[in-house]
Amino acid sequence: MKSALPTLPPNATIVINLEDLPSGKTFDPVVEIHNAIELSRQFNCTITLKRGDYASVDLNQTHANDFAYLNEAEELLAKPIPSDNPEHIFISMLSGSAYYPLLGKSCPDVPYEDIAIGLSRTARFNGQTTRFYSVAEHSLYVYQRVCELTDDPEIALKALCHDMSEGFTGDLVSPLKALIPQFKAIENKIDEFITNNLGLAHVDYTLIKRADLELLATEKRDLKPNSNEHWHIIDGIDPLPLKIRALSHEEAFKEFMSAFDTIYSRVQQYRFESIAEVKVATTLIDNGHASTQQGYDQVHQTIAKIFARSPSDEIINNLSEYHAALHNAMLINGINPNDSNALFMGRKQPQHFDGNDSQTSRLCLLMQQCGTVCRQMFERISSDHQAKFFNPVVRSHEQTKELRISELSPGL
Repeated sequence: MKSALPTLPPNATIVINLEDLPSGKTFDPVVEIHNAIELSRQFNCTITLKRGDYASVDLNQTHANDFAYLNEAEELLAKPIPSDNPEHIFISMLSGSAYYPLLGKSCPDVPYEDIAIGLSRTARFNGQTTRFYSVAEHSLYVYQRVCELTDDPEIALKALCHDMSEGFTGDLVSPLKALIPQFKAIENKIDEFITNNLGLAHVDYTLIKRADLELLATEKRDLKPNSNEHWHIIDGIDPLPLKIRALSHEEAFKEFMSAFDTIYSRVQQYRFESIAEVKVATTLIDNGHASTQQGYDQVHQTIAKIFARSPSDEIINNLSEYHAALHNAMLINGINPNDSNALFMGRKQPQHFDGNDSQTSRLCLLMQQCGTVCRQMFERISSDHQAKFFNPVVRSHEQTKELRISELSPGL
């Protein structure tokens, strides 16, 4: 004698998660739908078939002959479930490169032309403007405005590239973006990828933000004259005197790439000159030339030039070498490491040591200057780089003997 089926309350629903099928069982949406309808007949209820959080279908005996509904249910359940594997989540670029946002890498390297194409074909404000206006053109205006505010080529390059992530993702309007934190996190990861590749992670953003808001006020004036909303973000910000040209995407691409090539070349030259200057100072210290007034003046002037420059990784690494050379020169001249570090950190002054015109005093003045320059840069660099200055590599005894000041030529 068969046991009676359990009685379910009216309008009951049985949920079946197809991800919980026994190991080895093949998933067939047609079979699962048929079984669900039969089950709904037996229990006089609704059966909900689910595939995790990605697909859900309600079925009951009334659907047995509703072939259109059954076909839709089959297609929905048969769709591939998005993979959580970061290697399966990528953005395909025109050249054939792909960027993997969850891994923060591309394969092969994404050409900047690909990004510029995306920017030149992506409309600002979701295209809700009086004329087509691309992210590339917006970036050009921010870049031009920053060039008016500073001579620093690295800040100018970062200004031109400040919206490069949108060459990958498109431009999601800011009010909506604020509601989708995961999108913003991916955008930030792309920004980090680009700025690291360009060596711009250290660059201060203050002037770029100012220019970006001035452009936003200008764009509202020229391209959204019917916008009556209060844009709080540009309160107190005056539009710029320029007029938006509304370039075609072809024109925007050409002008963007021309500006990128120009400013990138300037940045490369700027970095080369900065590194060369620090290397010259390090060589002068290593060779004992700071023992003369002429040598001291040359080193002091060389490092003074670095003071106003952006602290790129290359400059920081070379300043670390300069600091180590200076630290060891002071050690050779009888200044203990604690005093050397106290000068570097500003806890002691050069006058605590020998007379103003002595070799030791010159080294102390240079260490004080080195500390001043580096402390200014420390505000914008990583703790890893900071640690290099607090833990200088002291040369071996043999190397120290070779650098003994008394054995070096006093001339330049």
